[in-house]
Amino acid sequence: MRLWRFQPSRHHPLYEQVKNEIRARVARRELRAGDRLPPEHELCQQLGVSVITVSRALTDLAREGLVCRRRRLGTFVLEHTAEPAARHSGVIGILVPGLSDSFFPEVARGVSDMCVDRGLALQIHNTYNDSGREERALRGLYAGRVTGLLICASAATQRDTFISTLDSRVPTVIIDSWVQGLHADFVCTADRRGAKRAVQHLLRLGHQRILHLAGRGEISTDRERRRGYLDALREASLAPDPELMVPIVDSPEGDYQLCRSLLAKGLGFSAVFAVNDFLAATMIEAALDLGVRVPEELAVVGYADLVEFRRFRVPLTTVHQPAHEMGRTAMRLLLDRIEEGQMVARRCRRVLLPTELIVRESCGAWLRRRQAKTGRVREEG
Repeated sequence: MRLWRFQPSRHHPLYEQVKNEIRARVARRELRAGDRLPPEHELCQQLGVSVITVSRALTDLAREGLVCRRRRLGTFVLEHTAEPAARHSGVIGILVPGLSDSFFPEVARGVSDMCVDRGLALQIHNTYNDSGREERALRGLYAGRVTGLLICASAATQRDTFISTLDSRVPTVIIDSWVQGLHADFVCTADRRGAKRAVQHLLRLGHQRILHLAGRGEISTDRERRRGYLDALREASLAPDPELMVPIVDSPEGDYQLCRSLLAKGLGFSAVFAVNDFLAATMIEAALDLGVRVPEELAVVGYADLVEFRRFRVPLTTVHQPAHEMGRTAMRLLLDRIEEGQMVARRCRRVLLPTELIVRESCGAWLRRRQAKTGRVREEG
């Protein structure tokens, strides 16, 4: 077998690239069922990545059922049928609040991959974040005797009328944002920890006044990312400034004008942590239009790692959410519920997937490293 070498890309998380390399070798039949992968330390040396990166990649692939990790023996390729083996007949419905960016389509792709393997049909309903559309989609799915339901929650989903529309007899899993008062399994990313890590990164780069372009607090992801922002400030012994925690308008033009006004107010912030990539990109656009250089005069970090902003005017530093894995994990939970029967008494499961800070140009880390080499900035130990 050829050596384990690949060309890493700074636009994708390293652990995802390692996973893709292993998947590709299995697909090309360079690795077959029962084959043992090289030891982790050898993979690290050959691929030029850390032990943590390889370990996370193998852990994810074990969750997907592609490999099996055996203590003291190593990691082995499994038969394709090693994932939950039962095949089902029926229809899975998934409600998403929008398909205009890459996040929810990637979640749906993870669900679809699992459905294809198990002979399930998939119906995707785009509700456009509208409560009426959500309720009509639900009724239509129930009328068609849907086998299971996945809901990518939105602000509209939080309404009591939506919750009352749900049929407790149909296995249901919530994805991305928690719905208060709903008894169902839940899959999300560790948003509070992810946001905290992003803000800590800006603090390490020397920023003291960090603006938080916050969500409106209608969904749990907004609230968790705000808590992460506050956690980072608190641990740095910095008092939060209410003027630097600004809720969005939630319309493209409105948010652009908001960013322009914040830049013009003279609030003295040198960095921005935005609740999502769209807001981060909007702040960059507004700053550049006003002649503010990014990242030289303003550092910006987003959240989600949407494909469309990886090659933005200023490539975006952001927190990566494993959207595809969220879809697959949610589908596994749903299959468990379907197989055991929804009425089996069991506590709801809450799965938080890890995030990863992806450092590109917009935060200015490269600028600080360059300054350190010229002696103008002392790197902290």
